[in-house]
Amino acid sequence: MFAYSNYSLRYGTLSIESLVTTAHEAGMESLVLTDINNTTGIPDFTESCEKAGIKPIAGAEIRNGNDHLFTLVARNNAGFKEINEFITQHNYSSEPYPDRAPLLKQCYVIYPLLRFPARQAPR
Repeated sequence: MFAYSNYSLRYGTLSIESLVTTAHEAGMESLVLTDINNTTGIPDFTESCEKAGIKPIAGAEIRNGNDHLFTLVARNNAGFKEINEFITQHNYSSEPYPDRAPLLKQCYVIYPLLRFPARQAPR
């Protein structure tokens, strides 16, 4: 399950602790935190999940304004680094995020259904 925390301004309302407590009470074994355009809550999220016996998974939902482009989910710590470098690059440059995710070797990319990249026919 993907979740927003209150680090997703105007979208997430639960604190990290409340989010993890709710997931624990629901019997969840793992949880992905995908706050919008940031990973600020991941350290607290990881700590809370580990205390609750839940596997924490880091991610970020990438948006330009209200336009959801894609969601990045780290496969491991190297993927978490890739997400942070990608977000940081755009924060420094002030450029809008691209419509398609860059090639990130240690991340899964999830597109909203209407944004899913078209497949090219094999040649």
